[in-house]
Amino acid sequence: MATAAAQAPPNVPARPEKKQDYEFHGPGSPKPSEDFSQYLFSDWMGVRSRLADRGVTIAVLFIADPFGNVSGGVRRGAAAYNLAAFGLTLHTERLLGWPGGQFHLGFAANFGTSLSRDYVGNAFPIQLADVADPHPRLTYLSYTQSLWNDRLSIRLGRLTINSVSSEEFLGSQYFKAFASVGVDLVPLGLFFNAPGAFGYPDTTWGARVKFEPVNQFYAIAALITGTQR
Repeated sequence: MATAAAQAPPNVPARPEKKQDYEFHGPGSPKPSEDFSQYLFSDWMGVRSRLADRGVTIAVLFIADPFGNVSGGVRRGAAAYNLAAFGLTLHTERLLGWPGGQFHLGFAANFGTSLSRDYVGNAFPIQLADVADPHPRLTYLSYTQSLWNDRLSIRLGRLTINSVSSEEFLGSQYFKAFASVGVDLVPLGLFFNAPGAFGYPDTTWGARVKFEPVNQFYAIAALITGTQR
């Protein structure tokens, strides 16, 4: 059996396929991901692929962070803090024949015991899941429209100023490389010094515009409702 594969021209590096974390944040691509092998429960016996073909992407995320304090702090002991999230993305091109549009709905709930608050007493939470107080919340309710071959993107609705995949203001390719959210996922030090719009999973109402004329440069601006902490 012969197979053929597309190759990049000489001296031009091939671009790796981007993977999206639909659970955590607003959509970063106008097309749903077709490869579900990266997930724990894979393709749900073909259900996820069939939904994706119709423009519906569903994702569920659970983070469990068991940590212990063995020396110093307020007292010794162990704690587990958790984050459960659900995300639904509707792609209007496949659902309605409307190119470039996405509706995104997301919920999250934090629960458990914070090692930092109850055992260590430090300002920056040690556990990755310790990004918000323990209660359910609406994280995303937004619409995104891409124009001019994705060079212009407009997002309206319930938003956040941080991101785990670099498509918003505060994003880093090193997400998940560290445990503490002092430097990972939601850099809480920024919000301690500049109260207002908070990071995921605490989102707020607003609108943002992103202009990306070339792959190496983009400009982004937003109007976001501030929240008093």
